[in-house]
Amino acid sequence: MSVKDVKCQLIGKTVEGTYNGVPVTGKIVDETKETLKIESENKSKVFLKNNLTITKINDHAVNIDGDKIRARPFERIRLR
Repeated sequence: MSVKDVKCQLIGKTVEGTYNGVPVTGKIVDETKETLKIESENKSKVFLKNNLTITKINDHAVNIDGDKIRARPFERIRLR
């Protein structure tokens, strides 16, 4: 799966990755142009996309730099 394949809705997907070198795992519950809100262990945290690297989406191996998906969800989907 590549960045081109992330032209879909990310809300509801389970992700793994790193945020400034710190491991992050959970389910995406909200997305804005600059942030992703990830819920893990009944806690929600907001992460800036430009500091986030996603390595797994729903058990599919990926390597997506957050800068590549920095757009509003509807804009990213429309950018095909």
